[in-house]
Amino acid sequence: MASDTFEISPGLKVFDTDGKNVAYDGIKYTMKQSTFIPLIVTILGLTVGAGVLIGRLEVEQVRADWGNRRCEPSVLFSSFLYKPPDYPASAFKFAANNFDFCSDKMVDDVFKRIASMFTNIVSKQSSGIGVIHDIQKALQRLISIAKDSFVEIMDPFYKTYTATVAQVARISHALRRSIQRINAIIVATLYSGLSMLYALLNSVDFIIKVILIILGILVAIVLILFLFFFPVIPGILAVISALVIAGLGASVGGMAATFCFANDTYILLQDGTTKKVSELISGDVLLGHGTVQGMYRFTGECSQMYNLYGNHVTGDHLVWKSTAWIPVSQHPDAVMISERHDTVYCPIISNRCVPVLSLSNNITWYRDWEELDEDDEEGNKEYNNICYRYLNKSSIDSIHIPIWSGLLSPSIIVYHKEKGFVPINTIAIGDEIYDGLNNCYTKVNGTVYETVVDTHYKYWMTDGIWYNIGGFWMQSTINKTVHNIPVMTQSQSQVQSQSQLQSHGHHLITSSGTYTIYNNDYIHTIHNGLHIRDALEIGNDIKITYDYVLSRIQSSPPPEL
Repeated sequence: MASDTFEISPGLKVFDTDGKNVAYDGIKYTMKQSTFIPLIVTILGLTVGAGVLIGRLEVEQVRADWGNRRCEPSVLFSSFLYKPPDYPASAFKFAANNFDFCSDKMVDDVFKRIASMFTNIVSKQSSGIGVIHDIQKALQRLISIAKDSFVEIMDPFYKTYTATVAQVARISHALRRSIQRINAIIVATLYSGLSMLYALLNSVDFIIKVILIILGILVAIVLILFLFFFPVIPGILAVISALVIAGLGASVGGMAATFCFANDTYILLQDGTTKKVSELISGDVLLGHGTVQGMYRFTGECSQMYNLYGNHVTGDHLVWKSTAWIPVSQHPDAVMISERHDTVYCPIISNRCVPVLSLSNNITWYRDWEELDEDDEEGNKEYNNICYRYLNKSSIDSIHIPIWSGLLSPSIIVYHKEKGFVPINTIAIGDEIYDGLNNCYTKVNGTVYETVVDTHYKYWMTDGIWYNIGGFWMQSTINKTVHNIPVMTQSQSQVQSQSQLQSHGHHLITSSGTYTIYNNDYIHTIHNGLHIRDALEIGNDIKITYDYVLSRIQSSPPPEL
């Protein structure tokens, strides 16, 4: 800054109009005005930071010696941390008051130090008392101006600092409340879960006790019945058996494909050509002069398949090995595979043998679905006896030997879950139809068709159909009508007659093992149909007939051997 200088006569005192230049006895004194704001701000910032850091580390020591340390720089700029608990105002008000106090104190100290210095000078130079006095007043004015300037510079910083600290305090308070709420929620959830667990355990304990009480009552009832009704127990058991048989379909139905081939299995025909098993039709003549009479189709989703010489076959299918028929799963060259097929097939052949072409162009012989030879009267009779005993839990002296496999005319009606009453030949694998015996809809897992004689009736069934009357399963002899449905009267030998027209009979495989059929001319409701077994007759448990059939055919090699 520029300064003004005046030459004066000895003994005179002169001041510039701005009070910043002074002269005495011709001696010139020049006061220069400078700007120290950046330096002051930097120093203050460092001082505040250091003060806050140090102040946090020694709060209790400072409070204990507050009167002596309150104006230390580090304490001055973090004095809000030292507010006594009994101070009525806020921490920030306390800091402001302390700042004012220390500012005044600093000014007074400076003044006293300067005054003391000049007083010493005056005491040594008593002749310059007047001059010193004037200088003292000038210094007081300068100090007052410096103080006002310092306060003016620091005021925005102090306000910003105060607002920032207040905002941080509010955020900290809000965060603390949020953490407390989260903690409360977690604790409440934990206690709720424990309460639910204890309630569940108590419920289970109560249920177990109730079950034990019921079992005790049942045991007591059984003992009483045994003691008082011992003579009539056989009759009671017979009635119970009849009731159980009425719902038997649910426990024996739904068989997965057992004796089936993948759709791309090649079958060797008598003329030397081949066809995929899925493309065979009634009348095709296979190697060995066996004629295709029909076909079983199944969903293959649950069928465990084996790879035997490049062909995929189910494990229970019988295959010729050297001198005997054995299950594919027991063949030394068969390998279990994980692959599944949407649909699998098993043809019905007149001589019960299926010639399959392997990848190496060799022939492997398998049995068809029916397995027992048509002319094995004794074997077919015993097979029917086994089925009767299984279905009715009793035996019969004279069993009917059906002429035909269980088949229905294409026009026989079933009740489709979505389409209502429809002909049986329109039903596909995966459809759901009504099963009146179990009063539910049952899924169709397979379909069957087989060549029969055209009877000229629209609605008919063969004598191989198992139907339920009064809780018992039976088959009808020919020349009968069952539930307004005629039973086929022609024999199988008539199929070969050129004078007889041929037709296809149909049957289904269901999940429940049973379903209900109708004669369309007599339908009133879905509840007045005839309940029949599906094409598997005995459902899932093939072991009931499997061992017996295997024993009957062991001595019957394939036709070409």
